[in-house]
Amino acid sequence: MVVKSFQRDAAAALRSKLGEEVLEEWDVAKSSKDAYTREIYCPRLDIAVGPFNIDSETTDQLKAEIERKFRKHRRFVDGIVRKAEPPVGRIGSNFNPRCLIAVEI
Repeated sequence: MVVKSFQRDAAAALRSKLGEEVLEEWDVAKSSKDAYTREIYCPRLDIAVGPFNIDSETTDQLKAEIERKFRKHRRFVDGIVRKAEPPVGRIGSNFNPRCLIAVEI
């Protein structure tokens, strides 16, 4: 129950701060319209912030939109990364991001 409450509160805070679509319990494969199915690693995210890249027909446009939103919210995202426990670092580029922000609790 504590996790659900935290999930609800965190999603609401992200909605109010970013003004973007925020989903709780997003099953990446279920709504996918491309090759990423349950046969490949597709997590069920506790919280996901859009835009969402799930359609192979519009992948380039969706990735560009995610990049645009990332630049728009860069300071906020960088703040999250700085506060993460344990510290996280950039591993490399994600060539097929599914959403702007993915949260696992």
